[in-house]
Parts: sequence; C-alpha cells; structure tokens
Amino acid sequence: MKEDETSLKYFEDIELHTIALNKFADNIKEELSDIVKKVKNALDVWVAFLTRNDLLNKDKLPKELNSKELKQALNVLEVINLSDEEKRRI
Repeated sequence: MKEDETSLKYFEDIELHTIALNKFADNIKEELSDIVKKVKNALDVWVAFLTRNDLLNKDKLPKELNSKELKQALNVLEVINLSDEEKRRI
C-alpha cells in the first residue's frame, strides 16, 4: 500500500478480508442453540460475538464458544455498557 503522490509505502505486508456478518444476523429470532450450530471455526465465533452478543453470557457459554478470549471480550463489552456511576464503583 503506497501514498499516491510520493509512492511512500505505508505497509510492507497487508491483507484485507471481508466477513459476511449476515451469516449470524439474518434471523433476529434465532436462539443461542441456532447460533452454535453455525459455528464451524474461530472466525465464526467472532462473527457470532459481533452480531449476536446479546445472546452470550460469559458465565454460561456453550463449549463451542467457551474460550478465555471470548469471555474477556464479553467482559469488556459489559464494562463499556455501564453508566459512568457504575464504572466508578468498580
């Protein structure tokens, strides 16, 4: 990737990926068990997190989604959603 006018390289190596988020977000009435059936790999776990985190509870994750990293992401999301007053208490 280069700057147009000076040809200065921004990055030596870069990869861009497109992720189809609608794989998990196409049916708002889906339950967690329906989401778990769609999870085939690690990328699917993160797509499920990005699109249907409302169904995920860090203390009750199914084995297909149970990882330290996902629990940490759910914890961060929980803290982000706290009010300023609630954040001061923790």
